[in-house]
Amino acid sequence: MNFPAQLGILAVTAATFFAPTTAFALTKSEIGAAVKSLDLSQDRQCAKDRNTGLDIDTDVVDLNGDGSGEVIASVSLHKDLTYCHGQNNAKFVAAKINGKWLQILSVETIDLKFVPRSGAEWPDAMNTSWGYFDTPVVYRFQNGQYVSD
Repeated sequence: MNFPAQLGILAVTAATFFAPTTAFALTKSEIGAAVKSLDLSQDRQCAKDRNTGLDIDTDVVDLNGDGSGEVIASVSLHKDLTYCHGQNNAKFVAAKINGKWLQILSVETIDLKFVPRSGAEWPDAMNTSWGYFDTPVVYRFQNGQYVSD
């Protein structure tokens, strides 16, 4: 996606967002393996420091259109407490790459959108609730993981 330099990523319109397609169903065991691949150490420590636990909700989607499911995990503290880092939710994405579940994205956010980019195998991920005056942060898929632009 090319943006005019003076407008940055604010040039994105709502029409460019897409909802990832529902992928083939994954078993509970596969979803569990995907969640186990996520680095939740900071989140677990935050929950421990606040004397609470973590809620982990998962969605299975096909982000790159290959017919395989990626797992998006939404992680929050029990009792809807604010995270130790100021947010109250985090999103993690795990993908099965070469037969192994790997974390490909971790971001503190409530709202994560995926935006197709011409010529790219994977869509860009856009964190639209980071807090910098609501300026979205864009992550592009490079070398097997998402990195901030």
